[in-house]
Amino acid sequence: MATPPFDPTSAHFLADPYRAYAALRGAKGGGLVRVGAPYEAWWVTSHALVTQVCGQPEVFVKPGGRRDPPARPFGITAGLDDGLFFLDGDDHARVRAAMEDVFTQAIEGAEARAQAIAEALVAAALAAGRCDLVADYAAKLAATVGLALLGIPAPEEGPKHAAERLIVDGWLRTMLARHDKTLHPLLRAEGATAGMALRSYLQLRAAELRDVAGDTSILAGIARRVAPRGRKPGAGKMSPDEALNTAAHFALGGYLSTEFLIGSGVLNLLRHPAQWALLQREPERLGAAVEEMLRFDAPFQLADRWVDHDTPLGGTTIPARSRVVVVYGAANRDPEVFADPDRFDIQRRDAAGHYGFGHGVHRCIGAPLARIVAGVAVRTLLRRAPWVRLGEVGPWGSDPYFRALTRAELLFR
Repeated sequence: MATPPFDPTSAHFLADPYRAYAALRGAKGGGLVRVGAPYEAWWVTSHALVTQVCGQPEVFVKPGGRRDPPARPFGITAGLDDGLFFLDGDDHARVRAAMEDVFTQAIEGAEARAQAIAEALVAAALAAGRCDLVADYAAKLAATVGLALLGIPAPEEGPKHAAERLIVDGWLRTMLARHDKTLHPLLRAEGATAGMALRSYLQLRAAELRDVAGDTSILAGIARRVAPRGRKPGAGKMSPDEALNTAAHFALGGYLSTEFLIGSGVLNLLRHPAQWALLQREPERLGAAVEEMLRFDAPFQLADRWVDHDTPLGGTTIPARSRVVVVYGAANRDPEVFADPDRFDIQRRDAAGHYGFGHGVHRCIGAPLARIVAGVAVRTLLRRAPWVRLGEVGPWGSDPYFRALTRAELLFR
């Protein structure tokens, strides 16, 4: 099967990947194309095939232990049990059930917390007359809420914690930035180093919180659900390795996806003044607007799957041990499902059918929090500064797995 001209590293693709996705969907193969290095995989771009792959987790499995381990010293972690993000089958169901309970408790009161933070950030922006949508608003709001829910101390909790959140946030951003497959191996190693530091910290912080009465943070909840080492975890429990890696997955994906959603969502609303004006007149459409934000520019565009044996898909047999990449961003713009899919429309009746949080048993467990915080971010701007306008807009991040705006100026005067 021939791959159409396609370069996911190009500035044109990163600025607007949806043109390329449309071409891939229309190529021979009906939404299934072979993509070469550095993204060596079968890319699944039609809504129908993404639905099929995500709906058959026993066939199209999470990479998990099938991944080739990184070179040592980082490969020393290859023998650990995987966390929620890479688990399948009964282990995934067990850990997910435990984490649903943990997460539900942790996010109680999240909306009020997010509202207070958003109010302060918008007030500062109004006083200054401008701000960076990403660094000064989306990142600060999502990180402050996310790290608090995780259980990371805030600076106001005492002088010894003054730099703690900044350092943890730095590790997470380094891990994500160094995920880019096009980077030099030494730069990618920085991400792996940050990951090892983060896991060590999370393990010790969870131990600190385990016996703190009334603490409902994610780390405290995980710590209380760890089975003794060497004993098979039962219902509601995780092995020590599963707990550690699940904590790291929550830390990495928990608020960065929300930051990306706020950045791209506010950008798209302001780039479509009629939609922004409609939301001002009819604020009850906010929930629908967030769903359209997710459909139009999903924060996580791609996700990896794996096949252990020769597997038929879309009229082609995928060879054993092949990587399959489900392209959620392409599925969300498939004209077979969404009429006029490249139109940003908060009145769209089918927007909630998007795969902005994935699909199937592996759909994003943090989706409720992302919706809450993104809704607060938009609502606060609408109420406090409906006249806000866009200034200079920077480029998008270089990793096609994420739809991450790097900067965008908001003008308040």
